[in-house]
Amino acid sequence: IETKGNTGMGKSSKSTAKKVPNEKGENEGNKEFLKEKEKSAANNNNFYGIAAFASIVVILLAYHFSSMNQTEGEGVFDGRGSYAKEYIRYDWVKGSVPVLVLNQEEEFAAKISSSLEPVILRNTSVLRWRAMGLWNPEYISKTSPNLHNVQRHSDKTFSYFQEHRPLSSLPSVQKTYKGTTYQKINMSASDFFSAFHKTPPYHYYTASAEDLGQAYHDLFPIEGLMVKGSQWKKESSYAHRWTNIWFGPAGATTHTHYDISHNFYTQVYGTKRFVLFSPNQTENLYLYPVLHPGGQQSQVRFESPDYKMFPKFIGAKAVEAILHPGDVLYLPPLWYHHVSALTPSMSVSVWTRFPEVQRMWAAEKLPLPFKKGWSQKRIAMSGRVFLEMLLDTILQKATSPDFVNNLLESRFNSLIASGALIQKANPRFDRVKEGEETISFCVADLFPEAEEEVIEKEGPVFHDFVEERADFFDSITDVHRRDIWLGNTVEQLVLTVAGVDNIVNFLRDFVRC
Repeated sequence: IETKGNTGMGKSSKSTAKKVPNEKGENEGNKEFLKEKEKSAANNNNFYGIAAFASIVVILLAYHFSSMNQTEGEGVFDGRGSYAKEYIRYDWVKGSVPVLVLNQEEEFAAKISSSLEPVILRNTSVLRWRAMGLWNPEYISKTSPNLHNVQRHSDKTFSYFQEHRPLSSLPSVQKTYKGTTYQKINMSASDFFSAFHKTPPYHYYTASAEDLGQAYHDLFPIEGLMVKGSQWKKESSYAHRWTNIWFGPAGATTHTHYDISHNFYTQVYGTKRFVLFSPNQTENLYLYPVLHPGGQQSQVRFESPDYKMFPKFIGAKAVEAILHPGDVLYLPPLWYHHVSALTPSMSVSVWTRFPEVQRMWAAEKLPLPFKKGWSQKRIAMSGRVFLEMLLDTILQKATSPDFVNNLLESRFNSLIASGALIQKANPRFDRVKEGEETISFCVADLFPEAEEEVIEKEGPVFHDFVEERADFFDSITDVHRRDIWLGNTVEQLVLTVAGVDNIVNFLRDFVRC
């Protein structure tokens, strides 16, 4: 039966597998729930008339209880008589991720991932994992008694602070952002699970699955969750994937962000909710700059969105996925996701490489056409010319100032307005006078007539460097993913030519003068 999934946004998904309702709510028992799913899958081809009648009854009952939820405001009914109190209704959720029932095939990742659209998979090979019948707090406490680098946070929403990002060194960022992120501590597994019932503070554990020791071997077969590249070999399968575990209490939430790999995400214990945004929602989500320690995350807080600070978020559109034990969510690279545990939860993600990422990393490593011995002003002027040439070549119809202005509006302006990102003049530029707060990167101030000189002398060389980079961007089939990568590239280039203290100044002057 060919079906279409109602994603509420973007393309529809097609499959020859059967579509089933996307259940919502709380898991009442791991083993019992899995047995029900396996029994249902085994009888898929029997008693079609009865199944059709039962489906109608289920749909009517689901509609009835859904209406009750909306009236009572108690959360989401899970079809087994209980409510998930952690379920919050969001106006921006416009649809559900489609569900496909498979036949426990060994290989499905390549076909599913080819559309780069999210989908929930049921009756997959993960039902053969020992973890599905074994994993619970008691079992993990016994097999992995000590947990290292547990995340601890006073708030249930966890955001990260990446020390290696260049803007992390700025005092304004340290002051306003670092305190909003989690700390890491070591705990015994028994204390960790006991803390689930004593929130806040909230504790969340994510680590490589190998760190679990004995319990790691409960996660096989795993190859079916891998999108395998041309270099893949079964005997070195582990070298081509990253397998992570995610343990947390009801309410624990990972803030909206994107990742850059294929992700087949398996729910092992409990119930979890994903709110997903397509890359075409980037402008509505107001990302942190990629150079910021919160890079790849949205600045918008779901708990209390500030529509004055983030006006475009009112137009955001998302879809949701509710995962029960045995469910596998395919999460495409560069799709934004906000993840919350509706009950105490254990999950496993299997990441594999997305070739587009390797191409963009290769582009980042390309040398820039600046000569040794040039002054900082000459480099800054050349950077302006090179950036304009690069953007005009890649964007074609759009102008380079428009793209940079949009980058400022979506990533930087809210941080500047709130005082979360303060940039002052860098003394290495010799035009800075005593008492000046900022410097100018306008053409006339950088070097009189320098633009014409740079274009005349360096233009042909710049052109070759631009074309080499543009080839990487031309290979990206989706314009919204391309613009995410291009925005990151612009930030990296400006960091090189203007320094960490002058990124916003450079971007603003690129637009206005």
